Amino acid sequence: MKKPKILGLIPARGGSKELPNKNLMDLAGKPMISWTIEAALESKIFDEVVVSTDDENIKSVAQEFGASVPFIRPSSISLDHSHRNEVVEHALENLSSFDIIFLLQPTSPLRDFSEIIRAWRFYIQTSAQSCVSVKIADPPPNWIFSINEKKQIEPVLGQWDFKPRQLEKKY
Repeated sequence: MKKPKILGLIPARGGSKELPNKNLMDLAGKPMISWTIEAALESKIFDEVVVSTDDENIKSVAQEFGASVPFIRPSSISLDHSHRNEVVEHALENLSSFDIIFLLQPTSPLRDFSEIIRAWRFYIQTSAQSCVSVKIADPPPNWIFSINEKKQIEPVLGQWDFKPRQLEKKY
C-alpha cells in the first residue's frame, strides 16, 4: 500500500474586519499565523504545508516561517462570507494531487504539533472520513443570551432554567 500524500492547508485571508490583520498580529513575539505553520512543520505529518492567502504580507510571513505559498487566492473567495470549501477546492485545483487534507486554522495558535499528531492518529485508527477538533463550551451555550427587539435579554438556546454550571449538560 502506498503512503498517502498529505496536505497541511492553512487558510489566511488578509481582509478581517473585526480584527484587522489578525493573522499577522503579534502573539508572544511572533505573528499569529507562525504558530500554526511551525506546529504543522514540527508534526512531520505533511508532505507540504501550504498557506492559501489573498494577501502579499501574509504570503511573505508564511514563507519566512517555512510554509509554501504557491498561489494567491482570488478575491472572489476571500470575502467575509466565503466558505472554506471554496478555499480547499481552489487549493486542490492549483496543487498536485493529495490524498488527505488537514485544514489548520491560523486563529488556533495554541494548538501544537502533538495535537496535530493526535488528530492524525485518531483519523487513521478510526478510519474516519473527517476529523475536527472541538472544545467543551464554557460557559454552557444555554447561558448565552442575545438582545431581542424589545431590548430584553433572552437565552439563545431555549429557556434558561438557572441550574448551577456543574449540573449543566456538557456541549
